[in-house]
Amino acid sequence: MSVAGIPVTAIDTAGIRDTADAIEASGVHRARELASQADLALCLLDSHAPLGGEELELARSLDPDRTLLVASKSDLTPAWAEAGNLPFLRVSAFTGEGLAELKDCVRQRLTGDAGSSELWITSDRHAQALRLARAHIERAIDAPDDLAALDLEEALRALAEITGRAGIAEEALEHIFANFCVGK
Repeated sequence: MSVAGIPVTAIDTAGIRDTADAIEASGVHRARELASQADLALCLLDSHAPLGGEELELARSLDPDRTLLVASKSDLTPAWAEAGNLPFLRVSAFTGEGLAELKDCVRQRLTGDAGSSELWITSDRHAQALRLARAHIERAIDAPDDLAALDLEEALRALAEITGRAGIAEEALEHIFANFCVGK
C-alpha cells in the first residue's frame, strides 16, 4: 500500500498477550518477531475497552523510535483517557478522525527529514541488504557470464529484502538475458 506517497508493506499480526494456548502463543511469538524486524510498528489499542496492566506493559516495552501507539474508536466514549503518559494517537475508523494525522506520523517516522531528492537508509537491515547487493554486483563485473548471472540474482534477492518484491529477481534476470546477450 502507499501511505503519504511511501510504499509500505503492512502486516496485521495476532494480538500480543499472555496465553496458555500453544497455537495462540506461537502467533504472539511471531507477532513480536515481526515487530522487532519492522521499520515501523503500530501498536493499536481499543480506547473503548478498559486498559489493563498487560497493555500498558506492552506499550512501554516497544521501542518508541520504531513504534506508534494508536488508540482506536475515538468516536466512542473512552474507557481510559491517559495511559501512563504514553503518547497515543487517537483515531476512529468510523468517522475518520485522526487518520490524516496517523498517515502524517507514519510518513514522518519513515522519512524523517530526508529531502525528496535524497535517499536515507535508516534501517540496519536495509543497509546490510544494500552492502550485500553491492558485493554481489562488484563480483559479477569480472566474473564469467554464467557466474555473473548467479551474482546478479543474489544481488536482486538482497534488494528484494528491502522492497518486499521477492519475485523481482526472476523478472529482472529474464530481462537481462533477453536484452543484453548474457551467456549467449
